[in-house]
Amino acid sequence: MNHIEQLEAGLTSKQSEKLTAVRRNVEIALARQFGNRLASIISEKLIKDTILCPDVLAHLEGATVTELPCDAAGWDRFARGMVEADELAQRNLTFSDAELRERLRGEALASMSPQRRIALAREGKLDELLDTQVEHALDAQARR
Repeated sequence: MNHIEQLEAGLTSKQSEKLTAVRRNVEIALARQFGNRLASIISEKLIKDTILCPDVLAHLEGATVTELPCDAAGWDRFARGMVEADELAQRNLTFSDAELRERLRGEALASMSPQRRIALAREGKLDELLDTQVEHALDAQARR
């Protein structure tokens, strides 16, 4: 048994219900905040690791000083904090963002006529325009 399984095995049924509710909120917040940018295996790890958070453990024991979030914005902050504190999650996001940027750049390039690409490249403005279009596309996706 690993550490998480040991902690889960020692929970009462009421504590298990609380943990299930917390994990459900974290799962929803991760999906809302990161969508497909975070690999499902990383999301699952973060959800499972929720029991290791001191605030969650205190909540399960009923000795909480700091309240867990009670609204979507609070759970979003909680999930972002978990991702920021997890090195694997950070690496996964970096990889996903680089992959997404490359795909968006390719789409922007493909949407231009060859003559326009050549003209912009000769003027030294092609990369700048593509970078701007990629940033706008990323901003649009982040607002969704």
